[in-house]
Amino acid sequence: MDPQKRITDKAHELFFQFGVRRISMDEIANGLGISKKTVYRFFSNKEVLITTIVEKEIRENPLDEKVLNDKMGDAINLMFFILRHAINMHLRFNGVIINDLKKYYPAVYEILMTYKNENIYHALNRCLTEGTRQGFFNQGCNIDLMTRFILASVPIISAVSQLSESKPGSKDLADEMLIYLVRGLSTQKASNSLIFIKYSERFYRVQNNR
Repeated sequence: MDPQKRITDKAHELFFQFGVRRISMDEIANGLGISKKTVYRFFSNKEVLITTIVEKEIRENPLDEKVLNDKMGDAINLMFFILRHAINMHLRFNGVIINDLKKYYPAVYEILMTYKNENIYHALNRCLTEGTRQGFFNQGCNIDLMTRFILASVPIISAVSQLSESKPGSKDLADEMLIYLVRGLSTQKASNSLIFIKYSERFYRVQNNR
């Protein structure tokens, strides 16, 4: 395997398990059984390595025009897709990593926040705009305000979803919050859409079978 990729993969594993601040370049080198000098040959400092990993995460989880266009046929389907994408992204970058980046690597933190506040914001805003035009979302709502409200809801739903590892039923609660969030934006036409019905029925079927 390419040595640069090996370093990136090992650093990714350690950073996402223990946080960015706690892991040194020495520990990354030791984990790979190579010298620290070899690590520095590919990455001049720790911040460059962290930047590479964050940019790779963003690049491998795109939310670009092509992705949006492919799913724009049904705004409800797109809304669930964007929300799941945003929640999964938030879960990957857990609170420890976010706090470490904000405090010790503000330039890298800005890259991540730009992705959230521009790419995900744009995707949600476009979905709401198009969905309103299609009659799926309520007319007359402030789309910019609703977009920001949805973005602010993502960390809350993500936190509930994380509890599922230790508390049975927490994942169900996160799913229910997601359904309520979308339903609150939706018209009757949206509630009657096949995607919304299937998503809701799948959740409530699991609940009733408990």
